[in-house]
Amino acid sequence: MKTTIELPDQLAKQIKAYAAERGLSMREVHERALRSLLTAPQGSSSGFRLKTITTDGKGIQVADGWPSIRSMIYPDTAE
Repeated sequence: MKTTIELPDQLAKQIKAYAAERGLSMREVHERALRSLLTAPQGSSSGFRLKTITTDGKGIQVADGWPSIRSMIYPDTAE
């Protein structure tokens, strides 16, 4: 089946470069990408799950305040 798709110029350039680097046709790149998308497990795009935390409307309570919270968020930075 033949079809026409419109792509942003930058994306088309990236696809063309990808195809050229690998010796593939544009058709092969499009077909592989679509097959990959359609066969990928649903909901597993990144594997990231945000942990739900509730504070009963009181916010996060930490004895040392903001410096302690900041060190938990950015453990590898010095103050």
